[in-house]
Amino acid sequence: MQVQIDGQWIIGNNYSKGAKFYGAYPHKLKERVLSLFPDRKNKNILHLFSGEIKEGTTYDINPKLNPIICDHVRHIKNHSDVIEKMDLVLADQPYDKSDFEKYNCQPFDKNQVIRDLGTIMKPGSFLTWLDTRVPIYSKKTWNFLGYIAVIVSTNHRIRCLSLYQKKFGNVK
Repeated sequence: MQVQIDGQWIIGNNYSKGAKFYGAYPHKLKERVLSLFPDRKNKNILHLFSGEIKEGTTYDINPKLNPIICDHVRHIKNHSDVIEKMDLVLADQPYDKSDFEKYNCQPFDKNQVIRDLGTIMKPGSFLTWLDTRVPIYSKKTWNFLGYIAVIVSTNHRIRCLSLYQKKFGNVK
């Protein structure tokens, strides 16, 4: 029997310490996400679209942020030797056209990124995808684990944390 998570996190705005970087995780969100995977905390974690995150393996297009992998996500398959070792991928990409403009980068096919991750990631590994839209995914590749609404405060976008596990078997 597969467990499904459905919930909401009402985080509240943290006025005492503003994020230095536009698009940073809301206060304590990363800790909450990692609490869903207690056996993965000290394992191989990839922060896709990492921004200012410094722990784990970081992947970002902005060289000023000093990510371990500095490349456009369109080229993610070129880094399969690193990504195939990950136990958990946390993705928090730009959501809409205005976000891409703020980051000064070109939009990409989010569905393609999830397909590419499905061919690269090892069976049993996990993917969390934070977005304002639920991504399209293949049921042949991914086990759907649930959704968590992420609510920061009034006048903020509500985001959805989608949770998936790479299926076992020889799926390409």
